[in-house]
Amino acid sequence: MQDVSADQQATLNDAQMLQNKPRAQKILLADDDLFIRSLIKKIIGNHVEIEVMTDGKGVVDQYRRYRHAMVLLDIHLPSTPGFKVAEEILGYDPEAHIVMLSSDSTRENVLKTKKIGAKSFIGKPFHKVKLMRLMDECPYLRYSCYKY
Repeated sequence: MQDVSADQQATLNDAQMLQNKPRAQKILLADDDLFIRSLIKKIIGNHVEIEVMTDGKGVVDQYRRYRHAMVLLDIHLPSTPGFKVAEEILGYDPEAHIVMLSSDSTRENVLKTKKIGAKSFIGKPFHKVKLMRLMDECPYLRYSCYKY
């Protein structure tokens, strides 16, 4: 049998624990814009529980605690940029369903979203139909919002 280093064993243990941890049927929303947070809660708040954070600090820990079905993540968060948060979450859970949000809808940001492994990018402001379709596409949410 092949020897396994302590780091490799810790990684294997983390992967096994993650595989056995069910996804919380809620969305983690990290955005510093009160208007956007309110808009998202108004559009989808009747369909799913939303946990709100206003900056990047603590988002990864919160995701690790609950393993949310979906993460809506602003690119330009105070304290920790959204791309860095997304990379950390995806390093922990490569199957995390992350949607990046930004009013900075440059080609570079859209391409970086795909490069890091996030599932989608939504520009602000957005139409409620777009947000609800993204929710319908999330394989981890056990409901559908067909009433656009």
